[in-house]
Amino acid sequence: MFEAGRAVVGYVCVGREVSGRRRLEQALEASQRRFRDFAEMASDWLWETDAEGRYVWFSDRVRELVTTPEQYFGKQRLEVLAQDALPEDLAVLRGLQEARAPWRDVDLRRRQPDGEVVHTQTSGMPIFDEAGRFRGYRGIGRVVTAQKRLELALRESEQRFKDFAEASTDWLWETDEQHRYTWFSENVRRVVGVAPEWHYGKRRRDPQPPGADPAIMQRLIDCEEARKPWRNVLIVRRGPDGDRWVRFSAIPVFDQQGRFKGYRGSGSDATEQVRLQQALHHSEERFRDFAHACTDWLWETDESDRFVWVSEGISEVRNSGPDWYVGRNRLELMRDEIAPEIHVELRRLWLAREPWCDLVSRQPSRVARSGSARPVCRSTMPTAGFWAIAAPAPT
Repeated sequence: MFEAGRAVVGYVCVGREVSGRRRLEQALEASQRRFRDFAEMASDWLWETDAEGRYVWFSDRVRELVTTPEQYFGKQRLEVLAQDALPEDLAVLRGLQEARAPWRDVDLRRRQPDGEVVHTQTSGMPIFDEAGRFRGYRGIGRVVTAQKRLELALRESEQRFKDFAEASTDWLWETDEQHRYTWFSENVRRVVGVAPEWHYGKRRRDPQPPGADPAIMQRLIDCEEARKPWRNVLIVRRGPDGDRWVRFSAIPVFDQQGRFKGYRGSGSDATEQVRLQQALHHSEERFRDFAHACTDWLWETDESDRFVWVSEGISEVRNSGPDWYVGRNRLELMRDEIAPEIHVELRRLWLAREPWCDLVSRQPSRVARSGSARPVCRSTMPTAGFWAIAAPAPT
């Protein structure tokens, strides 16, 4: 203040509190710094456009996809994307952006100059001011090529598994840790006549297949409780159309922590195989019965003319039983027992793989148990080796 003579007589002061403003400025600075830190650490890149759809900002992470993102500032986002994005993907984004709608994880494939397709995903949120005026978009993007390749490999693997499962004559199945069926391949319907869904939630033991051997079923239950594998277990199922034999194999499944997760296995209809085995067994029994009952003795050799089987009838006329002959060469054993011309003829027939019938050796020795000489009549048919019948010749 000044008096009339312009001399200073005092001061009038005005003050105001600015600590609140300073705190707000510091909070804003901290918030911006925190945002920049998160933006730099994020695996996604961040972007922003104005109301005209022009890029105004990118986070540094975008440099993984574009070397110099600054070149796109001020350019229309859709025009930039149109340079390499596939048209069908760009059309989806264009519709969302024109509607000023939000979007999340929209796939956007971008073809590189070398022809490689880079898979990206983008999300965007429209921005409006306090008056409700549209101000642009803020969004994120990320490269998901590795993920898409894994998804494709997974789909191909699942399709390959499905193709093999449908082409197989077996059916496949899976259980959970409580041994309840959770999945069956479609083949079970064709082979067994029961839909896959019928099994779901059921366990092997409830109910047991009609006619199944309780001892075998208990063995399977014991394997399940011990979480052990089993292979080629035969179970018979009795039904109105007759017995059906089923062959089962399974392995336990554990996760990466070693926790038991259930079983995966296969089943196959072994009915025809079992019937063939039974028929073969019956046929072999009949053959053995006839071989033991006939007065002839029968023998078989392999491709080297070594005996692989001789019937019990040999014991009636020779000093040695069938087992003595197995593995020995037929022509070598006969060399000293038959006339040379017969031996030569037998060797010729064997080399020519020709059959012979009622060939009588006229100079036998050590044939009968008594040691007396008896003529022997032989007939033979070539197979993989030779089948033959030998008998004392009429005298």
